[in-house]
Amino acid sequence: MIRSLASTCRRALREPGAWVVGASAILYACVLVPHWRPTWDSATYIALARSLVAGDGYTYMGYDHTKYPPGFPLLLAPIVGVFGPNFLLMRGLVAGCAVASVAAAYALIRRAAGPWVAAAAAAMTAASYALLFESTRILSDVPYMLVSLLALLAAERLREARSWRRLAGVAALCVAAYLVRIVGFTVAVAVAISLVADAPRIPLRKAARDAAVVLVALAAVAAVWMGRNALVTNELPPTLREALSYEAELVATDPSHPHTGTLSWPALRARLATNARYYATLTALLLTSKRSPAWWLALVVIAGWALTGIRGATAAEWYFAGYVAVYILWPAHQGERFLVPVLPFIFYYALAALTAIGALVARVATAPTSRRPLAESATAAVLAAAFVLAGAREVGVRVRTERRDPYYQGVMRDYIAALAWLREASAPDAVIVTNRAPYGVLWAERPTYTVPWVADHAEILASIRANGATHAVTNSYTQRYLGPVVDANPGVFRPIAEIGSTRVYEIVRAGP
Repeated sequence: MIRSLASTCRRALREPGAWVVGASAILYACVLVPHWRPTWDSATYIALARSLVAGDGYTYMGYDHTKYPPGFPLLLAPIVGVFGPNFLLMRGLVAGCAVASVAAAYALIRRAAGPWVAAAAAAMTAASYALLFESTRILSDVPYMLVSLLALLAAERLREARSWRRLAGVAALCVAAYLVRIVGFTVAVAVAISLVADAPRIPLRKAARDAAVVLVALAAVAAVWMGRNALVTNELPPTLREALSYEAELVATDPSHPHTGTLSWPALRARLATNARYYATLTALLLTSKRSPAWWLALVVIAGWALTGIRGATAAEWYFAGYVAVYILWPAHQGERFLVPVLPFIFYYALAALTAIGALVARVATAPTSRRPLAESATAAVLAAAFVLAGAREVGVRVRTERRDPYYQGVMRDYIAALAWLREASAPDAVIVTNRAPYGVLWAERPTYTVPWVADHAEILASIRANGATHAVTNSYTQRYLGPVVDANPGVFRPIAEIGSTRVYEIVRAGP
């Protein structure tokens, strides 16, 4: 047994991907710290995990939660249940998913392009400032990246040798991807297309049956989730930003405004054009480690995707196209975050286009046919090395930022301190109103609401009254909506604490 293990280790070490994954593990361990990197969604996920552990069901502040599917909160729940809000372990979970994603990307791309191109794409993924940054946040994007890559890898293994066991595994992974992020439905659709596309190599009836199993499994779970959401009645007030569902966000002209109209065709065309430019620019920044926003660089990725598809499209090519299409349609912009789950493909397709040029040069130079794969591998290795070196500064900045002391600084330090103060100083039935409401749920452990994002002071005061708020917290984050209302109504908001730049008020009365 020991001899067999040693042989396995030697084989693994001969894989260039093993060295990439090992280096990635060291790098991502450097950004593990026992602090929470603040984001709205992250606080919500942790609150949902806490509700699951407490036996309150899938609820947020007692309301049935209908926006985020339960996959990621379920991953967090064991940590919360055993260790409480241990941010080091939660961040370790996300960082571990990032390293595992690098390994999964290598294994997937290796099947289509060989070990050196796969190792180059994996190294670029691991060294990307975007993935390193997202791995510091307790969000679902990186775990989703891992599950989706595993689903695509399992689908390719199924295409090689069909069996009910493998088919069940693929269906389960597709469902898991959907439950971690709704956009995961694109994985199941891509897998189904690739399975059907195997005809006539595989009898059409069998190919269609396998695709149907995957789609039916997804449809069944989606129907349960959406049906449950349609039946619940205990939901957050609809004018609040935290209550906006994905469905409402997609069809809204302006999702930030609670009274926005339904998306029109001219507005849809404008959104598509804006998003195409936006993501093309982000892709260029990813490819150049923030050195160039030239949108045309995204054409290199598109060319590589097309070239790979012509050579032999797999589920990955269908998935990439579907995933990108969803976010070109989506109204929300959150920087590179939404591109992180497909980072390996962005780098792989860029390499596919550029290594094809290397192979063409070798052909023009009348190099022997046997050396052309070597030219592609060498080109990929040189490009990956150049990318890693070019991005080393961004990587260093991120590591230093995560290891700063004190971790919380400026307004965020004061904000968290004020919410922690309220946890100790307010009554158990206190209700808070502020911006970034989930922060209050997490740190003050009290129900916390935003206000409608409108200019009408009367509507904001009415919302505060309807939600039964007893305390308000203001700072530079609240200066657009809540802050002006507090300043204009000193008879309603009585100051009781000032912690740095953050002020805490007791609400005397929320209206006339």
